[in-house]
Amino acid sequence: VMTSRVEADVLLAAAWVEAEIKIYISSSLDADILSAGSTTDIAYLLNASAYERSAVLFSNDTAKFPEAAWFGKQLPTDAGSTTWMFKTLSGVTFDALTDTQSTNARAKEANTYENIAGVNMTQEGTMSSGEYIDIIRGIDWLQATISANVFGRFVNLPKISYTDGGIAIIESEVINALTAGVDSGFIAENPQFAVTVPLAANVASADKIARYLPDVNFVAYLAGAIHKTKIEGVVSL
Repeated sequence: VMTSRVEADVLLAAAWVEAEIKIYISSSLDADILSAGSTTDIAYLLNASAYERSAVLFSNDTAKFPEAAWFGKQLPTDAGSTTWMFKTLSGVTFDALTDTQSTNARAKEANTYENIAGVNMTQEGTMSSGEYIDIIRGIDWLQATISANVFGRFVNLPKISYTDGGIAIIESEVINALTAGVDSGFIAENPQFAVTVPLAANVASADKIARYLPDVNFVAYLAGAIHKTKIEGVVSL
């Protein structure tokens, strides 16, 4: 979060964050975000750059830093365990937008804070690229957790032998991270994730000499989230 909402500052911050394992959210009260014809507002510009690590929250209550309230609501939860939509922000006043204004903001992947059916809530919880914030945060968490798990074994064991048993130690830590992702609701339980590792006998001698283990791969499926539904029925006597 940055205290400045000056467009030039936001653009610089977003460009920097895109190359980092970080998430940046800026709020803006620029009414042009709500206009379909505007191509100069910050939401349009970040969306045009397809930034996956920056998000814009339209709000007329920027003095209260609604983006910080949003972070404060979400970051205490496990990564990937909660969607960033439907969230009530403490102390932040909602915006009474028309359907057209809300739709226009959404077309630029700008988030809004509105009152829907009596509930003050964020919509839609996306980055400027259109990717959901919970997905980016969850992937960052998974990468960090696998790295920490494996590094912990490197550091705390006397050594990891270049054998099938040693390779299995690396494999187990990848499995542990993915299992934690299933438990938090970030990774789908079904289809089940899969981890593959090479046999020690099949690794090239040059890699063994360099003490480098290649070809540790996994496939996992996102649990995702449901934000809307269509329900039809027939009632009859």
